[in-house]
Amino acid sequence: MDLDQDNNQNNAQVPPSDSNLTQPSIDEVAPDPVAKKLSLEERLGRLSKYRIRPTSIRSTAKPGEKGGKADLVQASFKRKRGALRGKRVAVKKIRYTDTTDEEKFSKEFVHEVELLAGLSHENIVELVGFVEDLKLRKAWIVLSWEPNGN
Repeated sequence: MDLDQDNNQNNAQVPPSDSNLTQPSIDEVAPDPVAKKLSLEERLGRLSKYRIRPTSIRSTAKPGEKGGKADLVQASFKRKRGALRGKRVAVKKIRYTDTTDEEKFSKEFVHEVELLAGLSHENIVELVGFVEDLKLRKAWIVLSWEPNGN
């Protein structure tokens, strides 16, 4: 067999078979309708590497900026060991009042922590961790300190 004849045989197209044309059924692509939705505690549990004890943070300045839902305080990390020891941080202390809707507050806090944990860019403030005791109305988001930042 010469080379031209061999190449023509290799380039011949094979018609598709019926098995190649089948589409997945709706059951194969649709989400499981009985899949368990995670609770707020379970969602925060997945971010346990970011959980910080409130005693690990020392406020280093008088109360700073006040926003619509939170106060921002400059603080330092007082871990005994590790790279974070003495590191300046910004602590966003989310206000929880008697008129606050507990469920909405909790969902918004968890969503913000999850969102920040998933971001990584030189122009976006870094999530250092969070302090949370929703039953005691405590929700802090600890961010890297950026001098002259906003």
